[in-house]
Amino acid sequence: MPLLERVITLVIGECVTDEHFTRFKLYAADQGIVFEQVLNVAAGHSGMSGAQIIHHLLGHHTILLSSNGALHNKVLSKSLKSYFVNDEYVSDKFLPHINTLSTNNKPNSVPVKSAPAPNKNNNSVQPAIRDFLLPTSSKDLKRLSKKCRRIRNYFDGLNNIDSVAVTVSLRAFDGAQLIGVKIRILSAADIEAVNIETVNIEAVNIEVLDASESYILEACEQDQAGLIALNYSLITVILLRLNSVKTVIFFDTDYIALPDKYDKNKINNNDHLGLYFVLINAFEKLEFNPAHKGGYIEQLRLRIFDLISSDSNEIKLGNMADIIKSVFNGRL
Repeated sequence: MPLLERVITLVIGECVTDEHFTRFKLYAADQGIVFEQVLNVAAGHSGMSGAQIIHHLLGHHTILLSSNGALHNKVLSKSLKSYFVNDEYVSDKFLPHINTLSTNNKPNSVPVKSAPAPNKNNNSVQPAIRDFLLPTSSKDLKRLSKKCRRIRNYFDGLNNIDSVAVTVSLRAFDGAQLIGVKIRILSAADIEAVNIETVNIEAVNIEVLDASESYILEACEQDQAGLIALNYSLITVILLRLNSVKTVIFFDTDYIALPDKYDKNKINNNDHLGLYFVLINAFEKLEFNPAHKGGYIEQLRLRIFDLISSDSNEIKLGNMADIIKSVFNGRL
């Protein structure tokens, strides 16, 4: 029988999923690892960088559980205890295919950007349209501000973000359309070669932050649903102040078609199409990638299906009509 190893605190990294934690608990029980308390970074220290986690949360009486291979390696290099977990295995060994985090919590292979563009610094000027997209309730404004601050703190500013990956899908539900928008922020050595739907994240040493996930029930005509879903995805990126970063929209081709199939002469008769062209002008580098298969689009489809099948408070009522009124009725 393995010797019991008692530690005071298990520190769970922000990107560790419930499934990962369950896998580790089974592993810990088999290995005789006992922890007396759990500290979840996502719950109490959201947005904390890897260097800050090492400095403030870890010690000789802690174990880190992380799905970030670079952070795991860095912790081991400090003679501290760490376990790496993913969908396949748990390991307390150094991962040779992952670069160790540098002191600023970025992979060593990420080039340092000299003379960053003014519109990508922490005080970058946001597009005028953002003011007209903001939520009206103080509670929602505070929640949005917290998300923006979490992103900024995690990456130490926009200059350390290489791209934003947005996955969007939808499904008919209760006489309306349930739209799902999931946003992940990526930091990688060679982001130009990365497609988040097909890449092995671990192998190319990408840091990924799940920044936002929203599900919106919008009453609309079915033939407009795909366009409205795209608009919600663009709006979310703008609200998170990420539109100056390269943004890639992975749209579900089962339900969404790009607006370039529309006759641009119809813009005056289609407010959703008009809004779409206003929104895309707020981005510095925007790409649309069709997604029919892939882990992330399939996960989003499954999540939408689960929400339809259950009574969840995650679904928010859409307000696209109010957004259009705000943007086009003399305010922009």
